[in-house]
Amino acid sequence: MPDQETPLNLLFKDALRVMEKLGDTFTAASFIRMVARNDQAAYIHLLTEYVDDKQPFIAANTAIENRLNEVAPGCGYLPAEEKTLDTDLFGKLQKVVLYRRVSDVVQSDTLEQD
Repeated sequence: MPDQETPLNLLFKDALRVMEKLGDTFTAASFIRMVARNDQAAYIHLLTEYVDDKQPFIAANTAIENRLNEVAPGCGYLPAEEKTLDTDLFGKLQKVVLYRRVSDVVQSDTLEQD
């Protein structure tokens, strides 16, 4: 599979649109739920990469979270210092990263400096 067609890359092909749809704030868990729902085949293929792991869902979701942490700032979202509670794919409540839109703040700060 060429690099651009990896399951993880496919899940992130519309990452900005997903973040915008989730709004000004969203959790890593809500992002995972949406990309998994939007491209179920890519999510299943990503899971197969971790099939030998004791916890393939956790491993796959951690890979998505790590990529989200890399991609979100370029899309105008930064992780908050505090974590928040949200449910995972199995309905289990857990502490997760909260992302906030900052692009408007960054743009207005840039305009004020001109």
